[in-house]
Amino acid sequence: MNSLSSSTSTSINSLSTGLRDAVMYDDSTHSTVTLGGKGTGAAPVKVTNVADGTSATDAISYTDSQVNVLQGQVSGVARSAYSGIAAASAMAMIPNIDQDKNISVGVGGATYQGYAAAGLAVNLRVTQNLVMKAGAAKSNGGTVYGANASYRW
Repeated sequence: MNSLSSSTSTSINSLSTGLRDAVMYDDSTHSTVTLGGKGTGAAPVKVTNVADGTSATDAISYTDSQVNVLQGQVSGVARSAYSGIAAASAMAMIPNIDQDKNISVGVGGATYQGYAAAGLAVNLRVTQNLVMKAGAAKSNGGTVYGANASYRW
C-alpha cells in the first residue's frame, strides 16, 4: 500500500508542477490569457512558432491588417507633403519684379520626390517703395496660395 501511495503522491506532484507551467485562461469566462504573470513586475513573454492568421480576429492577421492600414495612411501623408513642398518651391521660383517695372507676371515649376507643381504669380509695384505679390501653385496634393508685400527705403 505504501508503494501505491508513494507512486500516487509522486504523480500528483508531477502533475502540479506541470500545471504551474501551463498556459491557462485568466478566469472561467475563457476570454483572456495573460502570459508572464499578472502585475507591473511581470516579465514580458516571447511567443515563437506562431502560424499565420486565417481570419480577421486572429492576432497575426489583425496586426498585419493594422500595419497595412497605417502604412497606407503614412504614404498618403508623404504624398501630400511631397506635393506641398513641390508647390511651395514652384512659388519660390517665380521671379520678383524688376526695379524699373510696375507689373510683372511670372511662372515657376518644381518637383520634389517625383511630385510636380506649377505656379503663377503677379507682382505689382504700387509705389516706388511698395511692392506686392500674389500667386498660386497647383500640384496633385492641392493648391498653395500666397501673397506678400514689401516696403523698401
